[in-house]
Amino acid sequence: MNFTREARIPGERHVAPAGPVAGVDRGVTTAAVVATADGALVAELPASRALRDRLRHVKHLQRAVSRTAKGSANRRKAVERLGRAHARAVAVRADALHGFTARLAHAHGVVVIEASPRQTCCATGTWPPRSATRAGPN
Repeated sequence: MNFTREARIPGERHVAPAGPVAGVDRGVTTAAVVATADGALVAELPASRALRDRLRHVKHLQRAVSRTAKGSANRRKAVERLGRAHARAVAVRADALHGFTARLAHAHGVVVIEASPRQTCCATGTWPPRSATRAGPN
């Protein structure tokens, strides 16, 4: 069975994106640093503190879960509250990242992202020790 689909934007109507080439370097203390080919700093995305800022509340909810009886309705509700707290932290982080990447994509024609050591480890199957994977102040 063959399937043919027309392009959404015909080739003759496609316009090359405007803007200079930008490179993104991902890090730990600063989530991303964007610079042009000549080395001029364009933008910085600070590392997300969404979970760290809510850690006190999350710990409180985790204690509440551990104090309930297994299999009870109250435990189920406590687990749901804990899940919502984690989901809020994820949503804050995703919103910041989406806004940053959207602005980057609109402002630059080509964006090059450098592979991080963690991505390289994932590709080769050699993982760093667990203590090196959690970012935090020393």
